[in-house]
Amino acid sequence: MAREIKYRINGDQVVGPYTVSQPGVVQGLTNDVATKIELQIIDDGVESHWSNPVTVTPHATLEVDPFAVPGPTILSHSQSGSNVTLTYHAEDLSDKVDLPGVSHGIWDHDYGWFEGDEMLGSSDHGKCDYSASRLNRVIGQGLPVSVRLSVGTSGWQNYFQSRASAILANAGAIRNIILMDEPGGWTNQQMHDMIEVAKGVLGEDHIYTITTKQNNANGWGSPIPLSQNLRMVQLNYYPIRDDSVHTEGRIKATNTGWGLPACLVGMANQFEDANIDPEVCSIGVTGQAFAGVNEPEFVAPPLEFPFWIADVINDWNAGVYDNRGYKVEMLQWYEMRARADGSTTTRDDGIRGLDPAYFRNIKKIDVFDRPAVTVNEVRFTAVDKSNNNETVSVHSNTGQQTLSLSSGKNYRIFIQSIVGGQASAPSNFIEVST
Repeated sequence: MAREIKYRINGDQVVGPYTVSQPGVVQGLTNDVATKIELQIIDDGVESHWSNPVTVTPHATLEVDPFAVPGPTILSHSQSGSNVTLTYHAEDLSDKVDLPGVSHGIWDHDYGWFEGDEMLGSSDHGKCDYSASRLNRVIGQGLPVSVRLSVGTSGWQNYFQSRASAILANAGAIRNIILMDEPGGWTNQQMHDMIEVAKGVLGEDHIYTITTKQNNANGWGSPIPLSQNLRMVQLNYYPIRDDSVHTEGRIKATNTGWGLPACLVGMANQFEDANIDPEVCSIGVTGQAFAGVNEPEFVAPPLEFPFWIADVINDWNAGVYDNRGYKVEMLQWYEMRARADGSTTTRDDGIRGLDPAYFRNIKKIDVFDRPAVTVNEVRFTAVDKSNNNETVSVHSNTGQQTLSLSSGKNYRIFIQSIVGGQASAPSNFIEVST
């Protein structure tokens, strides 16, 4: 990850970006007059909110540690007169799981869950299905994209040409092109020929990807269609069924096809048989969850499911289960929910979803090497938009807080996590009229 920092002086003059080297204090900024300073963190081109302002006295040097405190998120709010109740999440990383060398994101980033906003601090890419508007939604958040197409067994030239304009216009932001989801009936030669057509129309530099089911990975079903020009095969992994024992041991099993290590070994075996170079083609994993879906075999996963998957991936990449060099380089998450009528959706409008703690555990999977911190307090700032006067209060980190504001005002409200007296960058903001 490339981390940089910018400074904003007195609300308008922006200097930087400067390269940040970890750990510790970074760029010093020396001023000639009393100055209000804000800072912004940039990770691989993704910009954070501007921080809280601090006033620096003449000729002082501002020193900051941009790795210290993760920012919180306002999830929702309600209002009764001049009392505003905020529901929020102040990210606590005291029990985070490091996942170095693996790209991390969610399936349907552009409209699922919290429309991706809730996952921005934990994602280094966003996945979406193909459309110009959906691509723009993810790219507008500053994230590289993993975009899914749906290629058939014929008509490849016309298919790719019909999608070329939006993809070529955003070529620098598109990392993976998922050509199809769980293809069936393809030969290795067909896969090779189709990818060559895609490269000719859409460009050589993308990570051309397909997904596969557990049954195809572990040998229970038909083989995965593989070719020398394929760059990633992404395993759609869902071992949680109503007939299973939902334990860490089952997920980490090497002697059953439900275990993630067993599936990865099965994929490596097929890669080796097809002479796939581990330096050229890698593995992705999608941890899938189904909540209330109208099929009896599906049950919600345990809250610890994300941690178990991350543990297996770390051990796999360290050679614990296999040493042939086929690395897992991407981890995504997928959730399907059920509506009241029993139909399914990946959108966040289902009435039967997963426990919010499940998503918080996903956010604790850390690909950014963030520090392990515990957020004990949260600072609430309400800015009177008519005169910029600020009302500031600090409360314990409970996940919900009611602010009593003055009547007849228009406020902009944001929050910050506090660790050891140091405040994070501000959260997203809300605006209310009292």
